[in-house]
Amino acid sequence: MRSEVAPHDVGDPLAEHVPRRDLVSLVETGRSHPHLPRLMFATPAADPTAAVHAAQRACDLFVEIVAGVVSPTQTQQYGALLVTTAHGVTNLELSGRLTWDKWHTSPRTWSTC
Repeated sequence: MRSEVAPHDVGDPLAEHVPRRDLVSLVETGRSHPHLPRLMFATPAADPTAAVHAAQRACDLFVEIVAGVVSPTQTQQYGALLVTTAHGVTNLELSGRLTWDKWHTSPRTWSTC
């Protein structure tokens, strides 16, 4: 999931596409490995320390990506908003609730937006 992203100015046209690419990557990873999003947001029955650290590293990487395109005061806010949105989209798709008939869109088309 790691994406090498250099910080961009908010007006940089490339900056507009970096989060979208990474969000689509999160959704595609969840689609191809449905157990991963569940693990990331689940509390393990045994000692949760390792799982908590792994999930935190993933969130930290995403916040680092977001930091390249928003102001420093908004990084945590938008990072949380975007990663939870990607998680929700993945869960809706995996559960069959993100249908074309209902929403007239699909995560499979978002990478071309």
